[in-house]
Amino acid sequence: MQVHDELERRKAAVTPLRWAQRFALPHAQLADLLGRAGAAAVADARPAVTAAERELVDRFLDRELDLS
Repeated sequence: MQVHDELERRKAAVTPLRWAQRFALPHAQLADLLGRAGAAAVADARPAVTAAERELVDRFLDRELDLS
């Protein structure tokens, strides 16, 4: 859920082409999973995200965790 939310926030910072090439499919897949979990479950989970988890998501999306 945090990755999905952060992708939403970052969407305005990239060109539409870049968004389509890199983020559109993962965003749609995450949206589908969150939809299956249900709005109540997602709403309950949001406040439970820790600062460390937010930092990990940022590092993940900034590709700081890539092995290459």
